[in-house]
Amino acid sequence: MIPRCSLLILWTSLMASVASSAVIKFKIHETFAAEEQYVAVATAATDLCASVGLPPPTRVFRPAPKFEDKHRKAGLHLWYQVNFPDESMIDMKIAEIQERKDIVDKAELQPTARMMGNRGGESL
Repeated sequence: MIPRCSLLILWTSLMASVASSAVIKFKIHETFAAEEQYVAVATAATDLCASVGLPPPTRVFRPAPKFEDKHRKAGLHLWYQVNFPDESMIDMKIAEIQERKDIVDKAELQPTARMMGNRGGESL
């Protein structure tokens, strides 16, 4: 069994690493999906991130070969996200993404859930 203190330290360090980066979610324009090319959407997302100085994106909804046709009909394959470590420039990066109306339908900051602080010094 892992000591309680070790779990608390591990959890705190994990939460600090998660909270230190912001996540930008964006939706690629449907014209790229109309081409019926599976690679076109991913290429557009990667090129977009490279043009605004962001790391490569990942799909929000993971590929599921069994249900990929249903995902494509619902437009789930158009949603991508990218982790951006510098929160001070996040608004500027979202604005740069939104300027690319030929590629992007929507771009937004993904809200992060954060645990409330310990009030009054109570022990957990």
